[in-house]
Amino acid sequence: MMGDVSWCSSANLNAAWFPVAEQRYIIDSKAFQEDVDLVLHIGTEKTGTTSIQEFLKKNMVRLRENGVYIPQSPMVGYGNHRWIPLIANNDDFSDDFAIIQKFKSLEDRKERINKKRNELIDECRNAAASCKTLIFTSEHLQSRLRCIEEIQRLKKLVEELASRIRILIYIRDPLNTAVSRLSTAIKCGGTMVGLPSPQQPYIEYLCNHAQTIRRWHECFPDAEIIVRRFERSFLEK
Repeated sequence: MMGDVSWCSSANLNAAWFPVAEQRYIIDSKAFQEDVDLVLHIGTEKTGTTSIQEFLKKNMVRLRENGVYIPQSPMVGYGNHRWIPLIANNDDFSDDFAIIQKFKSLEDRKERINKKRNELIDECRNAAASCKTLIFTSEHLQSRLRCIEEIQRLKKLVEELASRIRILIYIRDPLNTAVSRLSTAIKCGGTMVGLPSPQQPYIEYLCNHAQTIRRWHECFPDAEIIVRRFERSFLEK
């Protein structure tokens, strides 16, 4: 499932399921907004994203006082920037979030999504006067942007806002991810009878970390990519 990751170097790894420790690829990027640093936290799912988002939302004021801005216009619920993946999705993409928007037509969809896009750009550019770091966070960036075209559409957006882009991704043992998803489904009243097959398209896409890293590196060749393993022994205290 993992694929070839020979383009990454490896060092002192104990786990066979993913042969890449934390890696950083740092190249200055060309962008519209000078001196602004954007941290793009893309997931993956079931790696503590809710806790990260809740922390950022609760501390928005203090973070802004220290030059770090968390946009509000694309935010839903506990702090997930859920609108950002939808802004980058193709027009025919549909999931639970798109469905609950109850778009009346394709034109209505385009109009409302474009409005959200413009709100985000205006908000971030206004904040740039006092904040030189932006943070976008949504695990759905990884799980919902499933083709190069969509990730490149996101790239076009963020390059209007920042001169340096860092992509942060937490990865987890695929088996632990599947167990966590099953546990969450049961807690929410689901009736799943067992773990999904590794060949199930959604699970394969979600857990093929090597493929994810290659795809995002291909679309953001000048960005810094930070890969962290979601395991207690690898988390900084």
